[in-house]
Amino acid sequence: AIQKKKFYLVISNISKRNNIRSLIQTACAFGCSGIFVVGQAKFAPDNKEEVSNNKKNDIPTCLDKHISTMPLIRFKKWATFVEYLREESIHLVGVEIHEEAINIKDFVFPPSDKAVA
Repeated sequence: AIQKKKFYLVISNISKRNNIRSLIQTACAFGCSGIFVVGQAKFAPDNKEEVSNNKKNDIPTCLDKHISTMPLIRFKKWATFVEYLREESIHLVGVEIHEEAINIKDFVFPPSDKAVA
C-alpha cells in the first residue's frame, strides 16, 4: 500500500482574520494533517474561547468537525518551531509569490513522508 504523505499548514504573521480563515478552510479541504501556529498572539482557534472585541474566532464554525481531527500546535517563537521540525524530520516548504520561486508543478518534494507548506 502506498503511504499518504502528511502535510501541515503553518500560520505566522498573517494579519487579516479572513485570510487565516481561508487558509484553514483550504487546509481542511485538502486533508491537511495538522496546523502549526507560530507567533500569532491574537489567533483564536476555539469557538468557546473569548475573543477580544467580540470578533469571531479564526476557525469557521462549519469546520469544527474537521478541525477536531487535525492537531493544532502553537509555538511562540520561530526558533522553537524550527527545532520541533528538525526533531520530527519535517521539511519546511514555503509557498510564496517571489521572482526566484519554483513553479509548484516543477518542484520536487523532499523524500520524507512529512512536509510543511
